[in-house]
Amino acid sequence: MICLVVIAMMQAVLDMAQEEVDRGGLPFATIVVNAQGEIIARAVNTVADSHDPTDHAEIRALRIATQKLQSSDLSGHEVYAIGYPCPMCLAALKLAKPKKVYFALALKDKNKFMKQAKYALPMEQVKDKQEKALDIFKLWSSSQLKPHASTTEHVRHKRTQPASLLVRSHADF
Repeated sequence: MICLVVIAMMQAVLDMAQEEVDRGGLPFATIVVNAQGEIIARAVNTVADSHDPTDHAEIRALRIATQKLQSSDLSGHEVYAIGYPCPMCLAALKLAKPKKVYFALALKDKNKFMKQAKYALPMEQVKDKQEKALDIFKLWSSSQLKPHASTTEHVRHKRTQPASLLVRSHADF
């Protein structure tokens, strides 16, 4: 049985989505709520404005919440989204580990309104580099990373030069 708090939080998401549609935006909105029932993050889909295909409401709300908490772990938090999350957002939600995700619109109903991408992403494994990639993952796996420690914190402590110096262009290889 859905409690009144869940109904109220979902209504907040629906109100945000309605406001976005009224402004000419997309009907996607998400909030993150802490264990005390406080909204700690709210976001809408801004893909059309930012031209960033990852600017979905769920991703943006997760970014806001994790930055506020200084942790990628949202255990104990709840996420409310207007519809069943797309595969990208679902993967991000699984990584964030919220206590529960609530949504109003089922996937089959949401998909009736979505332009289905017919694009098949060409992909190919570079098998000549598989062993080196495995070596890197083995090194990472055997490192002193704590199971719930953020990779960013680990890299920050081990890095000996600024991140900007670590970025190389394709021409450098």
